Amino acid sequence: MFVAEGYVLAQQRPLDSLWKLTKAREKGVNLEKDIVYLQLLNKLVDTYCQINIDSALIIAKKGLALSKKNTEPIHITEALCSLALTYFFKSEYKQVLKLTSESLALAEKHGYKKGIVHSLYIIARVYVRQGNYLKALEKNEIAWKISSEIGDIESTGRIMRSIAVIYSHQHKYKEGLEMYHKALYHAEKASDRQFIATILTDIGF
Repeated sequence: MFVAEGYVLAQQRPLDSLWKLTKAREKGVNLEKDIVYLQLLNKLVDTYCQINIDSALIIAKKGLALSKKNTEPIHITEALCSLALTYFFKSEYKQVLKLTSESLALAEKHGYKKGIVHSLYIIARVYVRQGNYLKALEKNEIAWKISSEIGDIESTGRIMRSIAVIYSHQHKYKEGLEMYHKALYHAEKASDRQFIATILTDIGF
């Protein structure tokens, strides 16, 4: 109980800040053209996925609707991934794979490598949940290669953690621990304190 309350309180400050920024942007017009606003919606989805999945779903659907009006492939891809993430946390994996299939196709068509990475990473997480570790590793390894090419430190760290989780499920604890430490290095490099805490909890600190 205390752990859960502490987690919610820890999320509250960044959430409050995100809402203030989002509300400030809503005073403008043509929100579908406001790239910062669309990015803020995606960040809100990421935060709400951990504390209120129904709110995350509402925001993600709004973000996708606005992104489709924007028509820029990059924003549509990111919005599709955000919506897919909400369905992942709702354990609706068929819907996740449908959305990530769309986002992956769009990202590949327009050469948006970060979108390819995000799509593959979410697909890999579904395969982990379903116990299909070989497919999960396959998707993660492709995503890892691309994220390294484009210098996406944050995504690389998250992919490494995903691989570490797979190794743990396969009882490959030595390989898993090595991968956790690599993920931690990237999290520290990205100054992502929340992700650092997640990895340390995984390791057992």
